[in-house]
Amino acid sequence: MPQDLPSGINPRGDRRSRRFVLAVECIFNQNARINGAAAWPAMNLELVRICERHGAGIVQIRCPEMHCLGWARKTAPGVWLREAMEREPALGKLHELAASVAEQTQDYLANGYRPMAVLGANPRSPGCAVHHEGDGLAANSGVFILCLAEEFRRRGLEIPFRGIRDCDPKLMTEDLEWLEALLTKEQK
Repeated sequence: MPQDLPSGINPRGDRRSRRFVLAVECIFNQNARINGAAAWPAMNLELVRICERHGAGIVQIRCPEMHCLGWARKTAPGVWLREAMEREPALGKLHELAASVAEQTQDYLANGYRPMAVLGANPRSPGCAVHHEGDGLAANSGVFILCLAEEFRRRGLEIPFRGIRDCDPKLMTEDLEWLEALLTKEQK
């Protein structure tokens, strides 16, 4: 429990679960996606409903692609988006964002909260794809996801990563079932 609660707050009446997922912006704001990649009119409501049903809050991670390259994701002629994100100054901005997310996660942990998962994006996302290899992330995961995993490792944070692959209904069903199972298991 936090040590210094403001006056008038009764911790026994506080109903929060103290559990949350970290999720990239485009899951809850499809407007952040690059043109042609939105799978929903506004947000992935199925994922929101799972989190609500299991009492898990959602910490939204700013869109890494927009953070380092701007809304239009401008790159030099002939340079792919991923390639641009792997170069300075974009890469430095991604490391700064990863450090900020890791610091925020540590703050939650220090105050008795529990991060359940980091939810990335579709398999072809240059910034936020999550691909697994063995016990870790594969090198073809998104540039930001790799930066964030590295920052978490450096700080000793062990939180599972999972892509929410809404580009394919079957894959998305697998991902949502994984999240539902995780939140159900950890709720007991």
